[in-house]
Amino acid sequence: MVELIIDDKKDIHNAYAIFVEKFKAKPQEIWCEKIDNRIRIHVTENSFSYIRRYIIEAVTEFITKTKEHQLLVQILQDTYFYEDFEEQQQILHMYDEILEGERDDIPGINMTTSKEELIKNALTPFLQEQMTFSLDSFVKFRLKEYKQRLNFYIQKAIDEYKFEQEYQMFVEQLRGIVAAREPLFEHIHIVFNGHFRFFDVTKREITEFMHKWIDRKMLKVYPFCIDLQVLAPLVSIAPKQIVVYTDNHDHGMIRTIQNIFLERVSINHAQYF
Repeated sequence: MVELIIDDKKDIHNAYAIFVEKFKAKPQEIWCEKIDNRIRIHVTENSFSYIRRYIIEAVTEFITKTKEHQLLVQILQDTYFYEDFEEQQQILHMYDEILEGERDDIPGINMTTSKEELIKNALTPFLQEQMTFSLDSFVKFRLKEYKQRLNFYIQKAIDEYKFEQEYQMFVEQLRGIVAAREPLFEHIHIVFNGHFRFFDVTKREITEFMHKWIDRKMLKVYPFCIDLQVLAPLVSIAPKQIVVYTDNHDHGMIRTIQNIFLERVSINHAQYF
């Protein structure tokens, strides 16, 4: 019999639900019962050597689904001093996006060993056929590599959060500049197929002239780094309407143009130019 001690009432309820679901596959060889703050896992005689993987998978799932969030919040508070709930939630959202592959351009995040495997690697030599142990103590003292991995991902999530904050400030500043300026042109067409080309209302190309309309005073007054090929001339011109023709709607610069100019921007497929 393996007996797990879990002090938190909510945690033991979650753990028991996970264990019952996991052990349904082998009801004749493994089952569990909950008694106060303990979960007793019973394994039939001579079955432990091959049934132990079900216990390892169940404990791993409990840690990743229940304890991991607690550990991440603890890292944010104790290591990086993020106490504000809203900030924590935004960083944890970044963390989720990193793990779900939505930010796969971040260097160093693709590991050969998953964080789940790190838990299993710690459990495998530890778990014995007859034992009682505190799951909280196991997490605290025996998951060093797993917690280092969480810390690594949290560092990346914080970097992304700070970048997003800076980006939003940058966009807000440029929105303010655009709103305060008189448009030099009413209407501009932009074609993007790997590089940006600009056209006036008659669809005459004006790409080579765009740099001439950049407001140099604006660049001196506002202390931010702005793209001189696309954003600086567009913000300086502050057109009332921008029509973009592209098949790459998710390109970073296209999204930034939309974020700055908002309802002034419309996006079409390249074939409609």
